Amino acid sequence: MAKKVGILGRLIGGFSLIVFLVLIADIYVIYKIFQLQNISKQIVTDNQIIYFQEKMSEYFLAMLRNERQYIYFRDKAFKKYFEKNQEKFDFYFQKIRDKATDDNIKELLEKVAEIKKAYIALCQREFQAIESQKNTKTLNNIDKQRKEITGEMIQILKNINQYLKEEIKKLAVGLDTQIHTSIQTVIYTLVIVAILIIVMASILAYNITHPLYFIVRYTQEFAKGDFSKRLKIDSPPEIEKLADTLNSMADKLQELDRLKGDFFSIISHDLKHPLASIQESALLLEEEAVGEINDDQKKLIEIILEETRKLIRMIEEIMDLSKLEAGVMKFEFETIDLKLLINKVCKDLSPIFMRNHIKLKIDMEKDLPTVKVDIKRIEQVLQNLLLNAVKFSPEDSEINLQAKREANGVVVSIKDQGPGIPPENLDHIFEKFVQLYKGSRAKGTGLGLAIVRYIIEAHGGKVWVESKEGEGSTFYFFLPGGS
Repeated sequence: MAKKVGILGRLIGGFSLIVFLVLIADIYVIYKIFQLQNISKQIVTDNQIIYFQEKMSEYFLAMLRNERQYIYFRDKAFKKYFEKNQEKFDFYFQKIRDKATDDNIKELLEKVAEIKKAYIALCQREFQAIESQKNTKTLNNIDKQRKEITGEMIQILKNINQYLKEEIKKLAVGLDTQIHTSIQTVIYTLVIVAILIIVMASILAYNITHPLYFIVRYTQEFAKGDFSKRLKIDSPPEIEKLADTLNSMADKLQELDRLKGDFFSIISHDLKHPLASIQESALLLEEEAVGEINDDQKKLIEIILEETRKLIRMIEEIMDLSKLEAGVMKFEFETIDLKLLINKVCKDLSPIFMRNHIKLKIDMEKDLPTVKVDIKRIEQVLQNLLLNAVKFSPEDSEINLQAKREANGVVVSIKDQGPGIPPENLDHIFEKFVQLYKGSRAKGTGLGLAIVRYIIEAHGGKVWVESKEGEGSTFYFFLPGGS
């Protein structure tokens, strides 16, 4: 018995046929578009030639008018006008010659050139006769020749105009035919594709759509936080397996939801609130709200405030990591210029760099693409990485921050001059509670880099590190971007 084609096989076969038909239609349409483009270019060119021809006619008539004015009034200003109009006539004649590709137009242009040459020679004889004050008989003979020449010139220019207009009409008809054919092809392709899609949907509807309806409905209940319901549907093996997976996920989510609620309650109430009270009390003491304090007492209060802030930050990191691991962290994505966010974070942390006598060097490409991110979380990533670099950098050292465009986004790197990371620890650096060093350098919860990894991966990016012992470390993260 032949093995039945599964859902995936049917989808691949059906959509492959659709893609093939659409591809053939697209190739045909692209071919037609090139034809349309060539016709449109020719129409534009012919219209330009008509415009140049009309300007030639205009300036040729102006030459005739200036010639007669010079003969009658003997004013050399009209001769200068004649020469200027001749230059403009030659300018547009050259324009037509550069644009023309039709052999008939080229042939007519050759005749125009010959006639114009004869006309100029005639005018020169006429002007010489006037300047040498010869008798009117010579001028009368020239006048007869001029009428023949100018009449022929005007007729040829009209012929060029008429020929081009007829060609434009033919091109317009051809353009309309090509457009009509292309539209028909697209419509027929769309109809065929639509029929195929309807047939495929009808075949797969009972086996897929109906069971998926129940899966979607129960998944929506899970999304609302109701994990008490379980899926029991009669469906193909693939969908039954999906239903079983969802049921198993609901069991785990139900237990996780309970643990999460207990954990967050303990953290937020039993730890964070008392610490906030300690912080407020220390601030009141520092402000001498309950009486004057001496310098030694001020130093102790500063230590209390600093350590309290550290504890609150640690609690926030634990809460953030718990949310990220549980997949309940809410992200609010928006498109931003990453350079602005980097500059803001660096400005906010500048007092820390100054206090630790560390120089921050920033190098960002000008044309970085925009990125779609949760601003608060990416700001947290930058702070964690920069503070990590400060923690392991000696005094009077330098931290380099770079941002550059990659193929599909932006890569940000932060390089320090610290002790570096041993090779055997590179693969574990982004795991939670990892402390590579003991003593004064081992400050914090060891969650900062783990939080960085979760946040960047939630944005569809990646994070990595390059390091050699004794040469410092460079942390990188990539964010997919737009244009």
